[in-house]
Parts: sequence; structure tokens; C-alpha cells
Amino acid sequence: MPNSATHIAVADNAGYLVDTTAPTVTNTSGAYTASTDTLVLTGTNYSTLLETSESATTDIKARLDWSKLSWDINGDNATTADGSFALSDISSAKVTDGTHLTIVLTSAQGTSLEATSGYGSTTLDRRITGIERQHRRERYLQ
Repeated sequence: MPNSATHIAVADNAGYLVDTTAPTVTNTSGAYTASTDTLVLTGTNYSTLLETSESATTDIKARLDWSKLSWDINGDNATTADGSFALSDISSAKVTDGTHLTIVLTSAQGTSLEATSGYGSTTLDRRITGIERQHRRERYLQ
């Protein structure tokens, strides 16, 4: 029998709402500033990554799937390894506005990217691929 302190019946909590609307983000370009380890993606519909009550101050790094983000650092279309990311590489990710996502890398990840053979461009253009919400948002309505 479940422990009532750790298990809650769904019928007892009718205030749950599952967001089934997927974000519609399109990445078009990006810019990297090495001095601050900051990657700013430009595109459309970044605000679809936010919940209704969230704003530009909300850090959403934990709910993005960082394995979907890659950076072809030297622009050779994957002839050499691209820059890849994991949650542990990210200090913060904030939707600045509907057309920008600001990602601050950890110092270690910034140093690693900058040491990659062929690194030198701070303009990413269309070499940034994919980033999406890791899972559907689920929130409790009070």
C-alpha cells in the first residue's frame, strides 16, 4: 500500500494542468561573446518556451534539451566535431524577448569551446542547430 505522505492520488489534486503545446522556436543566427561566455541566439517565437507567469528573468536552462544544440565552430559542416552541450555546461538560459535566447556558459565550457581547433568566429549565422524544450510543462494551479 502506498505511503500517503509520498503518493498523491490524481483525483485529490484536480488543479494539475498539462501544457501540450509544443514551442515553435526557429533559430536563425547567433553570436558568441568570449569575454562573458555568452551565446545569444536570434530567431522567432522564443517566448513559446516560457510559461504564462515567466519573464526575461526566468532561468529555463533545466527544461531545455541541451543535447539538441550543436555549434559547427569552424563552419565545415561536421567534417570535424561540432561543439556540443549538456545541462552542466550552462550557467543560465533566459528568453530575453520573443526573438532572443541568452545562454551563459560555464567558464569551463567557454574555455573548452574557445580551445577547439578551428574556433575563431563569434558569428554563428546558421551553424547553430536545434534546441527544444526537454519535456512538456506541467504546473500546479493554485
